[in-house]
This record gives sequence, structure tokens and C-alpha cells, in this order.
Amino acid sequence: MALIGLLVAVVVVAFRWNNESGVAALGAVTSSIAAIVSAYFGIQYSQRAVDAKSPSKKRRPR
Repeated sequence: MALIGLLVAVVVVAFRWNNESGVAALGAVTSSIAAIVSAYFGIQYSQRAVDAKSPSKKRRPR
């Protein structure tokens, strides 16, 4: 979703805005999408690191 949103923003800016306000709008959209995507992958990476360090959890048979 983030990639699609970023591509749509780039296309809109490229065809609609030809001045500095277009670059500012693109920066606003790109920075918010980058923050969301990096937070998502940061959480995924940290969860894998925690799971790799913890001993395997064995369940009791029912």
C-alpha cells in the first residue's frame, strides 16, 4: 500500500505541480510513508531477534 501511495504521489506531483510547492508536497507524503514502513519493518526485525534469542518453548501435551 505504501509503495502504491508513493507512486501515485510522484505521478501527481510530476504532472500537476511544476514549482517548489510540488516538491514540498512530495516530501510530506514520502516522509510519512517512510516512517510507517520503517516502523513496520523495525518491529518485524526486532521480533525475529527476540524469538531467535529465546529458548524454544515446548508445550505440554493435552
